[in-house]
Amino acid sequence: MDFLQGLKGLQGLKGLIGQNQPAQQPVADTDDDFADFAAAASPDPSPVSIPSAPGDALPGSPIGTVVAGSAVPYTAWYRVWERTSPADFYMEMMVIPFILVAVAIHFWGVSSNKRRAKKWMAVHQPILESEFALVGFHRQPKIAPIPEAAQGGAKFLDSCNKLTGANLADDLIKEKTAWEFETYASGRQNIAFADFKIVLKRRANPMTLLTEEAAGLFFESIKPKAERLDAVIYPFDGNESNFVVPAVPGSAEIDKANHQRIGNSTYDAFVLAIVDKMEMRRFREERYDASLTFTKDNAKLPEWATTMSESAEITDTILTKDLVDAIKSADRLFEYLIITDQPVEKPIRLEETAPKKRIHLSVKLPSDGNYAPVLPLFQQFLRLPDLLVQSAHFRPEVTKKINKLREEEKAKLKKISDKEAEEERLKQLDKVKKEERDRKMKGMSAEEQRKQTACNNSPDLCSETYDSVTYLGAHDSPFVRDASTGFSTSGDQYYNTTVQLDAGVRLLTAQVHDSNGDLHLCHTSCDLLDAGLLSDWLGEVKQWMDGNPNEVVTVLLVNSDNQPSSALHSRFEEANITSYTYTPPSTTSPPAYGSWPTLSSLISANTRLITFIATLPDTPSSAAAYLLNEFTFLFENSYSNTAYSDFSCTPDRPSSVQGDTSAALSAHLLPMINHFLYQQELLNIEIPAVDNITTTNSPATSPQGTLGQSAAQCTNEYGGRNPSFLLVDFFDQGPAIGVVDRLNGVTQPVGRKAVPPRGSSAGSEGSSRSETTFEGVRELVADVRDGRGKQIKLGAWIWAAGKWSWGGLNLSGGDVVS
Repeated sequence: MDFLQGLKGLQGLKGLIGQNQPAQQPVADTDDDFADFAAAASPDPSPVSIPSAPGDALPGSPIGTVVAGSAVPYTAWYRVWERTSPADFYMEMMVIPFILVAVAIHFWGVSSNKRRAKKWMAVHQPILESEFALVGFHRQPKIAPIPEAAQGGAKFLDSCNKLTGANLADDLIKEKTAWEFETYASGRQNIAFADFKIVLKRRANPMTLLTEEAAGLFFESIKPKAERLDAVIYPFDGNESNFVVPAVPGSAEIDKANHQRIGNSTYDAFVLAIVDKMEMRRFREERYDASLTFTKDNAKLPEWATTMSESAEITDTILTKDLVDAIKSADRLFEYLIITDQPVEKPIRLEETAPKKRIHLSVKLPSDGNYAPVLPLFQQFLRLPDLLVQSAHFRPEVTKKINKLREEEKAKLKKISDKEAEEERLKQLDKVKKEERDRKMKGMSAEEQRKQTACNNSPDLCSETYDSVTYLGAHDSPFVRDASTGFSTSGDQYYNTTVQLDAGVRLLTAQVHDSNGDLHLCHTSCDLLDAGLLSDWLGEVKQWMDGNPNEVVTVLLVNSDNQPSSALHSRFEEANITSYTYTPPSTTSPPAYGSWPTLSSLISANTRLITFIATLPDTPSSAAAYLLNEFTFLFENSYSNTAYSDFSCTPDRPSSVQGDTSAALSAHLLPMINHFLYQQELLNIEIPAVDNITTTNSPATSPQGTLGQSAAQCTNEYGGRNPSFLLVDFFDQGPAIGVVDRLNGVTQPVGRKAVPPRGSSAGSEGSSRSETTFEGVRELVADVRDGRGKQIKLGAWIWAAGKWSWGGLNLSGGDVVS
């Protein structure tokens, strides 16, 4: 009883410690993953005995070895047949046959082309060896040539045609690609060497072949050519000494004994082609030399062939009976035969025009391997240089005609070459200038550097095209109202041209007159105000441009006495200013708006002077092409204004656009605004109005008549396009330059110089005029006394150079003299 109770007590103790309790059931959860994990059997790790010492530990089993209780190790290939099926290899089973077929076709195509090339070489080898000492590559020249009896006749050619090429030497022909093969021959009189190329179909690449054939059905330009032979002979043309080994002692006597001469293989240069009419169009398009010829049928040739020749005499000489019979034998396998000395590609450099005589033959290869029809032509082709050396020496008239055409082509290329050389020279010059400029700028201040990088006084204008910039113009620039002219009221400016340019004026206008056989700058008449020689004034402009290399200047000359362009050009040459002149691509029509060069490009090219003439009686020569007819490029509003209400933006000249602003802008003419007034004096004489000049030139946009108001009005009427030129009197007043800066968006101009003060103009002018009262009359009386009175015009008596005053009133206009 006690034993049983003790067992129960022991079981109660186990229950207390949880040993006899059933395994706890997993608690269900909404998360399936955790539920699966909870449902998994609890691992039952076996105790592992820990060795008491490192030496007692057993070595571990290598990976992949069989472990006790495991029959087969598990690897990637473990029972692979159970994890794969034939369906897994359907893609490979579909692709591999195509690959095998493509490889088979490739090897078939390569071997097929090799057989055809060897067949051609075998058939033509005897003919080549009968003509040349060396045929093929890396071969020794033959010692004994083929007997002449075996070289000609039908039997010889028939025997050649039967050859198959089974035992052909490997060095006779070379495989360039799987469809192109080449061979070579040299060692013949009159021929330096000959190249032969066999072009076959791309049988090794059927996809390319099919694509070309299919595309050729729709596009003639990419239609593949038939299998063919392209052969080129390079004659000696008298240059045997460049190819033949130098003579050894005694060779001259041997040559003389054998009646052999070296250097007699020359013939006249010409181009003659015999072409299949079906190939004629492509032939002319692909070859430059063929473009020098004219096409004409010849009665000797079959109907399907024609000639392309430079002379009928050449054609008659070359078309021998043997050659014509050979062409007829080849029939439609014949493509073309050309004798030429000109390049195939159009030359783009002068050195490419050097004559290089060649003879080309192109024939189709027969598809059945029967070369009998073309062998006579091939043989005649190899012997053609002998005919040329013997007969191709033509009459001087023929060679003169041929040479004339070649010289014309050379002249065109020389002109292009000279232009490219000049451009390269200018490029190098610009590079040197840039390096020099960079060197100088390193030691300059920021303001000085900004001036150096400016174009027309502003860096912002460098990228602007010439036509998109507005320029301030000095009306009658050389006609100055200062002490040098006795303060003539005929003067339109207070300061000379140099001061004008320094202050920002970039358009200079002047009137040109013929005075005693030379060209002078005169205001209306040289008796009224003569500013001196045109060449001297241009020299002043040139001197200023020399010292201001970043400025673009425009000159407009009124050709009052209708002088020819050659006379004007000579004055530009005297001033040495032609190097600065710019000539647009066309002198008969203006560039489209925005197509003019930028100021920076004009400066870089150093073509910074644009010259307009109103007007030219003739077309300038190429040397004077920079003289541009004003009304081809510009239009003007009215210039004869006496009141502010007369100012208008409507075109007045040229007559073709008179009153039609839309037509003027559509023609891309540059707008020039004449903004100056005249005032009438005694005898209805008009002189520049100076009384209200500050208002006239004012940059203010009101009231009516200011320069600022007129510019804004014209910009609006021109659809937002600013006027290109604003032409004013007394440019320093206003100041007029403010309007130009506003239109150009220039806020910080650099490099301008302030005009020097004129001092007390009223006092100095009044004193000058008082002291010179009647001075002009006295000068005229002196001229009459000296016998020059017949040359004096009435206008001179009236104006007296602006110095005739009476009763304190300046009759030439201006202020009252006290």
